Amino acid sequence: MGIIASFRYGPAPGSPTETRANVYIELTDAATGQPTNGDNVEVIYSITFRGEVTVHSVFIPGQKLLVEQNALIIENDAFGEIFERIYNIVSTGQVPAPAPAVALCDLVISSILVDHPESAPALPTRKSVSTRFQVICRCNTV
Repeated sequence: MGIIASFRYGPAPGSPTETRANVYIELTDAATGQPTNGDNVEVIYSITFRGEVTVHSVFIPGQKLLVEQNALIIENDAFGEIFERIYNIVSTGQVPAPAPAVALCDLVISSILVDHPESAPALPTRKSVSTRFQVICRCNTV
């Protein structure tokens, strides 16, 4: 199964000279286009701002991950110049193989062995009670 990683922006407070957003990486299934779990898939992305490029790596356990909160996306400086922060997905790692199937069985308690004498005398109206026992089980594979 292939995974496509993409950026999504959520609202965040800004000002007249700047635009801010919460930046998420969302994962979708390449075959269906539906959101999918990443199962800790590695996503490498870059950010370009004012000519400087930085590269980052994250592991995404679910369908999306907040990578920057209240990030400066567009800035208008005092000279009227506009700077935009550009996010790019560099690569998406391989999806880990699914966990092996759990063996199904019908658990049966076949016997209980009492192997320890009572630790305190019982009340006159009760029989002695053991404080330690062993349960023997077997699993019938289905």
